[in-house]
Amino acid sequence: MDLSKLANEIEKLSLKQTKQTIELQTLIDSKFEETQTKLQKFEKVESTLHQIGDSLTTLTKTVTVTHELSSKVFSKVGTVDLAQSRVISVSNKLKDLLALKTCKVGLEEALANNELREACRLYLRFLQVDQSIINERLNQKFQNLGNTLISKLRTMYESESSINKLNRKVNASQNVNLILQVIELFAIVNQHHEALSKLSKYVRTCIALRSNENYKLLVRKSKNMDNENEKEKEKQGQNTKEFNKSSEHDENETLIFLNNLIDLFDDSASVILRLESFFTEHFIPGSSIILLRNVQQQVDIQAQKLIKLFQSSREIDNIIQQLSILNSAKEITPLLDELVMIIKQGEMFDKFLRKKARLSFEQAQQSPKLWDWLQGIINKPVQLDLTSTIDESRQSTKEKKLKEKRIKHHNYQYGLIQNSEMNVLIQELISNYISLEEFYMINSIKRVLDMYLKKSNKNNNNFDFLNTDFMNISLKNSSSNSSSGNISNKEGFNKNYLSDSNNNSDNEKNENIINESEKQMGLIVEDIFYLITKSVFRAFNSNNVFALIAILNHISTIFKSLIQNSFENRISKISWSDLKIKEGNEILELVENGQISLNEIPQYKEQVKYMNSEPFIALNDLAQTIDYLKKFKKDLHGQCIKSFNSTPKELKLLESSVTGIEDEIKPLQGLLLESQNVLLKTMQAKLKSLIENFIPTNYDINDIQFKEYSVNDPFAFQFVLKLTKILSSLKVLLIESNFEAILKGIISYVARSFEVYLKRKQFSLLGGLQFEKDLRVISNFFSNCSKNSARIYFSKLSQIAYLLTHESVKEFFNFYKDQNNNMNWKLSSQDIRKILSLRNDFNNEEINKLNL
Repeated sequence: MDLSKLANEIEKLSLKQTKQTIELQTLIDSKFEETQTKLQKFEKVESTLHQIGDSLTTLTKTVTVTHELSSKVFSKVGTVDLAQSRVISVSNKLKDLLALKTCKVGLEEALANNELREACRLYLRFLQVDQSIINERLNQKFQNLGNTLISKLRTMYESESSINKLNRKVNASQNVNLILQVIELFAIVNQHHEALSKLSKYVRTCIALRSNENYKLLVRKSKNMDNENEKEKEKQGQNTKEFNKSSEHDENETLIFLNNLIDLFDDSASVILRLESFFTEHFIPGSSIILLRNVQQQVDIQAQKLIKLFQSSREIDNIIQQLSILNSAKEITPLLDELVMIIKQGEMFDKFLRKKARLSFEQAQQSPKLWDWLQGIINKPVQLDLTSTIDESRQSTKEKKLKEKRIKHHNYQYGLIQNSEMNVLIQELISNYISLEEFYMINSIKRVLDMYLKKSNKNNNNFDFLNTDFMNISLKNSSSNSSSGNISNKEGFNKNYLSDSNNNSDNEKNENIINESEKQMGLIVEDIFYLITKSVFRAFNSNNVFALIAILNHISTIFKSLIQNSFENRISKISWSDLKIKEGNEILELVENGQISLNEIPQYKEQVKYMNSEPFIALNDLAQTIDYLKKFKKDLHGQCIKSFNSTPKELKLLESSVTGIEDEIKPLQGLLLESQNVLLKTMQAKLKSLIENFIPTNYDINDIQFKEYSVNDPFAFQFVLKLTKILSSLKVLLIESNFEAILKGIISYVARSFEVYLKRKQFSLLGGLQFEKDLRVISNFFSNCSKNSARIYFSKLSQIAYLLTHESVKEFFNFYKDQNNNMNWKLSSQDIRKILSLRNDFNNEEINKLNL
């Protein structure tokens, strides 16, 4: 047994050994072939390495030979380079010598033939000749040749003095084309600085000559007019000094200073524009900045004389110092217009000059030499002499610092304007204009308010517009509708406000104006905004953003200190509780007969004669003021801000000033809302008696009573008729916005009152249908009166009426289940049960069982 097992194990080991032997033999065979392949490759690489070694040996021999050859050639190359440089030097000297001879001969011929450009080109070539050659030839032993050469050189150097003589001769002739041609000669010979200097001098002279002539004529005219004015005063026996000239004097003198300034600016601008192409062609880019600087300096000199003469002739300092004794703003209106036009021209020329300077500076950056020179101008400190142009006694420290800051801003921007007296004076004129414009607005608006209030105070403020026959409307002759006042057509109307209060004839005109204003209900607001718009328009036309900002800030102050206080005083004097409503007049008959509707009543306002409608005029004025302020602010955003081409910082300041005007709306809106609520309470006292007629109306009716109600309406018709009389009066007296606000309160009050009285009644099915009919009549009436829908205020009552028209509780509940998700109920489930309980034919137990 053990032997057989052992034999089996031996057999297994034998088989395993045989298998391993076969695998080992297979592995040895495969590795042998791989090794054999690698040995064959190594044999090939060895042969290749032998070939590379032979090639390297050959290359080494070649490099050695090449090195020996290059060492021998190097010494020869240095000798060749030296020879080449000597040849080039000799060639250049030969060319210079030939050019020297050519220049001498050519220059003589060019001067003889008066060909100045060709002569300048030859002279420029002569200047480019190597001077060492000339000196070398002069020191050579050939003295005869040297003497000849010296004579030639003397001719060449004397050509420059010939050009200078020609320049002086041409300047004397004042021929522009010849002057530019001579200046061009200096540019051709690379004497750009000399050319720019002569051109700048010529331009300054031209501007000064024209301006001085105009200035002398202006001084003579001013003296003659002053003499004539003094003679007129002597004839009229006037010992006191008037600030305003006669109307005839103003017509002749108003524009003379402005025209002279315009001529000065136009002449200067035309010179710059005319010479732009000349600079582009003959000078390096950016050189025109030198011309601009000289033009500005000359304009400063001439403008300073004109503006100072204007200030003294118009006596601006005296006017500002004595504003408190002026009787009317009309006296300074021509001066304001003239100041604005002068400021506008100065601003326009300043912007034009800065635009040109900016372009020149951008071009000058391409030329390092010119740019360094301009940088020197920018960094040069500027001495500011404010005493020569500003009356320090009238300037506060803050104003002086502000002016100095503006002057520095002008002086350093683009390195162009230095010590610009014109800009200093323009800033002073702007300051004067702002002070005068402020006086104009305050004085004019005060005069409008005072005259209006003086007239309105003659009558008793306790106005009975209900028991007084305040309407006398004759529609027979009314062929066209009246239109509201238009600001654009009110210039003549407003000028009467600015007249002297001591003039009797003017006072009579003003009385008529007050009556007309009272007739039109609130034209005083249009007058005020006409004055404000006129001042803003003037400031806008000045082209100066700081002037506009100052005027807008003054307008905000005026609204706070004058207009708002005026409204508060007018509203506080009104006794709203004494107002009563008249219930019969001709217009109501027309409304009742269907000849006109409530919405057509405002068309006949021109034909309405008022006793004293001050409470309603005050309310209308207040609403119109708010509307005008909103439109005014919108127009400022749409026109002024978008039109000004200013820096972001300036536009931000302008935006802030506009926002300041918008802030004045809120207190006025609060005052208007308070006044409307007081008037509404007054109206509610009268409406209460009308609504109380609803209390005795019976809605627990049968078929016979329902038919009788169809013939003789128990409530709705009379209620609408009486309400029409009240609303027609309000429609005439109030403007649309006020009427809509009061009507909105009346509708809300009527709806709430009906809801209260309704819960005290009992209804039958027919009574519910009658109530729904009455409610529909009243709701449609209010909707026709108002431009806005009145149904929203009656939505709760409409749902109540709908509840009262169901035949049974079950019918309502079926409807409620079907439409509950689609219907926006204004009533709670408890309210619905209470309303259903008002039906005398509904069972309360069924109502209480409803699952709502």
